[in-house]
Amino acid sequence: MDRYDKVIRKNVLIIRSVPGMERGNSGAHLSFKISFDNFSKYLNEIKTINTSLPIKCIIYDEGIISSNYDVQLRLNFLKSIQNLNFEKIEFKLSESTLPLYNTIMDRINWNHDDVSFLEMTVDRYPTEIKDLRLERAKGKILLPEEKLLWQSDYVLEMLKDRIDPKVLADTDKLKFVIRHYVDQLVRHYDFERLTDFDKVFLTYHFIKDRDKLNIEFASEQTMIGLDGQQHLVASEEKWESKPYGTYIRRRGVCEGQAKLFRVLLNNWDMQVDAVTLSGKSPLGPHCWLGTVIDGKLYYHCTTQWKLFDAPRFIPNNTEYYPQIYLTSSLSSEDKLKIERHIRTLKR
Repeated sequence: MDRYDKVIRKNVLIIRSVPGMERGNSGAHLSFKISFDNFSKYLNEIKTINTSLPIKCIIYDEGIISSNYDVQLRLNFLKSIQNLNFEKIEFKLSESTLPLYNTIMDRINWNHDDVSFLEMTVDRYPTEIKDLRLERAKGKILLPEEKLLWQSDYVLEMLKDRIDPKVLADTDKLKFVIRHYVDQLVRHYDFERLTDFDKVFLTYHFIKDRDKLNIEFASEQTMIGLDGQQHLVASEEKWESKPYGTYIRRRGVCEGQAKLFRVLLNNWDMQVDAVTLSGKSPLGPHCWLGTVIDGKLYYHCTTQWKLFDAPRFIPNNTEYYPQIYLTSSLSSEDKLKIERHIRTLKR
């Protein structure tokens, strides 16, 4: 059974009119939200939506494609809504359904490219190199640079009109950062014998140690509010919350540092499911990194505590990983064993 089955969005079928502004009918639209488990109900019972109002639609399809029936169901559903009057249509997809939607849209000549937004919201295997067929996608692709790193230069060139130009530029720069990091590891360690725990340890210290990147907290981008908690004061470029901005400036808030951590882990062919987690810490809203090793979730923070520690926070209740993996931590002795093992592998 898919461990995500209990946390992906289901049981969604909402069709309602949203009134416009008081003066005139400006902004009035039909709100249409549906999850994949209700596609059959729509096709068999609702069949079409009769309205003169423009439609703002969200489609949740975060499941797994495992049969011809799954494929045909999506094809029939998209064909049935092809002629609706969409003002905006957002697709919240998984690593399994995103390439299928690309293929179907290409096949039926999807005619809502200008208002379609495709986003991969569930990635069951974040370390795998996937053929998402993005060059055939319709509409805007809402993927961050961390998800685009393994796409070829050809694909990225094909996507230049459908992805934020700044995201594409940062993707290209991050590729160089990762290649440089991996080259260093291969040069200085017996790379093949590094464990997943070793890789997390080395990446953390690459980010934080004074003789390496020495990434510091971007305190100038935060402030303490009247509630006594820390709040982000975002720059115009939001560099402090992005992996490349954090890398090049050697500064970043918790989100930027966690994403840089994830980028370096996820993109050197290691079998660690790394994911950025967010929620509440004693200082307020916070972002850290979780890695799944041997089926257990370990927490790492680069700003408020250390590697492999027991959690000192409350994860956001929309995060998948804390709900589907057992949370674990390492003792001080366990961490020392990792450090000693890494020393034996140094060239």
